[in-house]
Amino acid sequence: MLTLASDHIEVFDPQDKGVTGVAFAVHGLNQNPRSFHQYLKDLARHGIRSYLLHLPGHRAEKSISSNLAEDVLRSYDQAYQWILDKEGRLDFFIGYSFGGLIGTYQLPYKPIEKLLLIAPALSLRPYTLAIQPILPFVSKVYSIPLGGKKDDFYRFHQNGVPVEVYRSFFEIYRNNKVANLPSNSQALVFAHPKDELVSYRGLKKWTEHFSNWELKTLDNRAASFKKFNHLCLDEQTLGLDSYQSLVDQSLAFLVK
Repeated sequence: MLTLASDHIEVFDPQDKGVTGVAFAVHGLNQNPRSFHQYLKDLARHGIRSYLLHLPGHRAEKSISSNLAEDVLRSYDQAYQWILDKEGRLDFFIGYSFGGLIGTYQLPYKPIEKLLLIAPALSLRPYTLAIQPILPFVSKVYSIPLGGKKDDFYRFHQNGVPVEVYRSFFEIYRNNKVANLPSNSQALVFAHPKDELVSYRGLKKWTEHFSNWELKTLDNRAASFKKFNHLCLDEQTLGLDSYQSLVDQSLAFLVK
């Protein structure tokens, strides 16, 4: 069951099952949070209670702070503490893309036992980084179009992403260093080898730094649309079998 725990946090509660774990989930840059729902609901069916934070810049309010990176990290910290106070535990972090970057960046300060990262923005392709020099000269950045209703479902900003969102992303990305992470951290990382934005090779190097990190390959050949390999969240973007494999491997990691 999905309920609104606060203005910016949704909770996905197990039905007819005991809670086997509590997860803190964070979506990606310009990801419509509702596109994370199927995955979190499927985890809830197996006892994982997830709290999904809607990041600043991805909420109903129109005004966006020029210090958005600060706001993003503060929002993360507040949600982390709110969940911990409410539950008395916080077992897992689940992050997609920008969300995966934020959870990894905050791990030394806000420890969580296990990280589950889907296409995390820990290592970017060179042409993804190439957008940075133009940011001072634009007010919005346009996402790769998916076509029709897919944009409505997966994209939060339909008419360009406010540039402050991208500035916050790159500020956190620049400061995120593998050396900062605790050596005993545990992570399961999923990514597509041909991800357009994130470097699969770079993610492999990240996982090789830690004995308890593992990289799994996503396969979207049976997806109902294949325009964007970075988008790998649900049955439509992965295909039924690959999506079920994502859920099964996630559960095996989280509750083992």
